[in-house]
Amino acid sequence: MSKTHLEFGLEGEDLWICDRYSGNGTVARMLGGIARQCEAGRRYRVERGTRVDIGDQWFDVS
Repeated sequence: MSKTHLEFGLEGEDLWICDRYSGNGTVARMLGGIARQCEAGRRYRVERGTRVDIGDQWFDVS
């Protein structure tokens, strides 16, 4: 994972993530096990309970 792997921010009350053209990619795993490979350069809204995989690391949105 590089220091520029992922961008995130708030739009109103919503948290969003955006893969910054990383080599390893970013995966958002929603509650219920649905995994979404994030397209580089596109923002994705993530809800509480989502696990975000960035390379071999991850964080949970709470």
